[in-house]
Amino acid sequence: MDFLGNLDPWGFLLVIACAIGLYGLARWARTATEGGDFTQNVDSSLQVPPQDPSWSSGPAPVVPAEVSFGPEPQLGPVRITKFYFSKFDLAAGPQDPDSFYDELFVEVYDPDSGSRWMQSYGVATPRGLEEILKDKDWNYLYANGIIVVPRYDLAPIREAVVARIAEDNEVFKPEKKVQEESL
Repeated sequence: MDFLGNLDPWGFLLVIACAIGLYGLARWARTATEGGDFTQNVDSSLQVPPQDPSWSSGPAPVVPAEVSFGPEPQLGPVRITKFYFSKFDLAAGPQDPDSFYDELFVEVYDPDSGSRWMQSYGVATPRGLEEILKDKDWNYLYANGIIVVPRYDLAPIREAVVARIAEDNEVFKPEKKVQEESL
């Protein structure tokens, strides 16, 4: 009985209160994961559309349709699987077809190896480049991977991309023959 005589009543009540609090927290967490509602009031301007629609109970976000292209003889079995701009829809084009600059993303797939890779290119008109220099207050622009077109037209842009992919990748270059030296 000596144990009960040395017991601090306030400490004992604190331990009991903590135990009850932990029990309540565990019950709440269990009921919340079993189908509770996790909705929060969030400022709608801060919400970002989900990347994977299967995680959302609402309708899937609207994604602009991509233009479908056929095989390219220059690329052999390799296929372009995605082709899209970062700021505007491919089919609609930029607001001003004579003056724009945007980044073009291209996903390439090699069925022989199962490899996929992304490449990106700047695509611009001369007036679009001029606007960038003026807007950024730059004296010059140095960049590799920029495709300059007189105005927005998908056919020459695609042609330039295919030519660049074929030029940049070793897969499409003929094998160099090793020359034997004679003694």
